[in-house]
Amino acid sequence: MERIWPLEGESVSHRMPTVRAVKPRAVLARLLAGTVTNVAFSDAQKLLVALEFDELRVRACP
Repeated sequence: MERIWPLEGESVSHRMPTVRAVKPRAVLARLLAGTVTNVAFSDAQKLLVALEFDELRVRACP
């Protein structure tokens, strides 16, 4: 069986993803149903692109 998490005292060189990306249609359905909390930024961004909004900036201002 493959081990997923490091054992105590071990370290990892990168963060392991814990949640998979959600399809834009599923994000929209969730938002329309009123569940507006815990939406990942990347999922919201993909939804806006799918709705044909122009993506101008992804990073915060310096």
